[in-house]
Amino acid sequence: MRGTWERLQERQALTGEWIIYGEHYGINYYLSLGAHTEGDNVLRKQIETFCRQEFPFIAQQLESFEE
Repeated sequence: MRGTWERLQERQALTGEWIIYGEHYGINYYLSLGAHTEGDNVLRKQIETFCRQEFPFIAQQLESFEE
């Protein structure tokens, strides 16, 4: 995520992207950067695809949003 943010910043192309994070035991884990034009389903799929293995607590948090 940091690399994407830095590239956009260098190009002066930041347009109000969403910074998506999950909190676990009081620590914020930054998971994704998403455009406002992307739907919630797209952003969720990105997080499921790329973050579940590295941040196992995300699975439980994602399930809580399904209820």
